[in-house]
Amino acid sequence: MEFKGTKGFWRLGVLGSVQNERGEFICESERNKARDEENNANNLLISYAPEMLDQLINIRDWIDKDINVSECRTQIDELIQKATTI
Repeated sequence: MEFKGTKGFWRLGVLGSVQNERGEFICESERNKARDEENNANNLLISYAPEMLDQLINIRDWIDKDINVSECRTQIDELIQKATTI
């Protein structure tokens, strides 16, 4: 399986957007002053989608190899923290 979307690092961009490392738009959310905090939280989560996919692949591989899950747990906790902290 190969990810068919935009490759590389994604980040929060300007004006309610998610951009790649070259500043190209991945997506943008509706501009609504009353919902700025919610939109920023949504965009933050979206910006970590490639890393989340990579982590899911790692989890699957660890399960297949019966590797110690505590290392997996630590990496998952770190990713959750990054994706939920504005």
